[in-house]
Amino acid sequence: MNIVFYNRDFTGTVPLNLDIQIERYSHAMIGGPDTATLKIRPTSDKWELTKLLRCPVEIYGEDGSLKWWGYVDRVVIPHGKIRVGLGLDELYNSISVKHQSGTTSAALDAQSVGEYGTKEYFIDLSNAPEADAVAFRATYLETHKYAVPELELSGGNDDIIMECYGWWKTLSWKYYADPSTDPVENTTQITNMVTSCGQFIRGVVVHDEAGLATTPTRDGSNNAQVYITELLNAGSMNARPMLAYVDKDRYVHVYERVIETAEYIMRDDGNLETLLGKIVQPENCVCAAWVQVKGVPDFMAGISVMRPFFIDRAEYVEEDAEGLF
Repeated sequence: MNIVFYNRDFTGTVPLNLDIQIERYSHAMIGGPDTATLKIRPTSDKWELTKLLRCPVEIYGEDGSLKWWGYVDRVVIPHGKIRVGLGLDELYNSISVKHQSGTTSAALDAQSVGEYGTKEYFIDLSNAPEADAVAFRATYLETHKYAVPELELSGGNDDIIMECYGWWKTLSWKYYADPSTDPVENTTQITNMVTSCGQFIRGVVVHDEAGLATTPTRDGSNNAQVYITELLNAGSMNARPMLAYVDKDRYVHVYERVIETAEYIMRDDGNLETLLGKIVQPENCVCAAWVQVKGVPDFMAGISVMRPFFIDRAEYVEEDAEGLF
C-alpha cells in the first residue's frame, strides 16, 4: 500500500522517505473513514514526524485506488526504554467557561489555532463567580493549547506508531448553538451545523431529505458531531436511519439507508463477494451495506427469518488481511 501525507493547508504533499506499514484502518456508517493506525520503522529524524500532526493523510491500495483518508492525530515514538507520544485529543485552544452569572467569551491561542485549527472546550462552573471563571479559563488554555505529550514504557516495541482519524471527527471540535424555535427539516439542520462547525469540511451534499422537521434550538453545550448524529439517528419519514460520510474531497454526503436487500454475500470462509460471485478484496473495507450469509436459508418457520445483516462498521487488519465486522 501507498501512504501520502499533505501539508496542513492542503496545498501539496509532504516528501517523506519512510518505511511505513498499515496496521489497520476502519470505516463507519456514520462518518465514513473512521480510524487508521500506521507503523513506521525508526529513522534518524524520527522527531520530525511530530510535525505531521493534523496533516491530511491518504492510504492507497495495491490497485492504486484510495482506501482511507483523514488526518494524523497522534504520534508515538520509541526512545530508549520509553515511548514518547504527542497527540491532539486533549488539545484545546478556544476555552469558554459558564459561571454563576453567565458565560465568558472564548479565550484563544492564536498560534495553536493557526497550527491545528480551532478546537473548542466548554467548562461548566455554574457556581463560581465570574472572576474565578476567567482565571480558570486562562489556566486551562495555558495547559491545553499545545499537543499533549505522553510517556510510557516501550514494551520492546521499536516501531513508531501513528494514529489517524477521519475528517468526520473534526465536527466534534466546535460547539453549536441555535436560538431558533421554529421547526426546520432535519437534513437542513445538519447542513447548517456542518457549515457552522466544519472548519475542514468543504460542503454538504444531501442526497435524500429526512422529511422530518424538528425544533433546531441548541444551547451550545455540546459539539456539532453529537447533534448531527442525533439527527441522523432520528431517521427519515420512511422509518429508515439517515447515514453520512465524508468523501476524499471533504464533502459530507447525507443519505437515507437503502432498503433491506442483500448487496453482498458473506461466504463461510469470511470473504465477501458481489452478487455476481466476484470476491471483494478485504482492503476495500466495505461498510454501510447489506450482506446475506451464503448457504444460510432465509426462511425457517413463521417469522423466524434470517434477514440480511447491515455492516455498520468495518475494519481492515493488515497482519492477517481480514475484514472484521
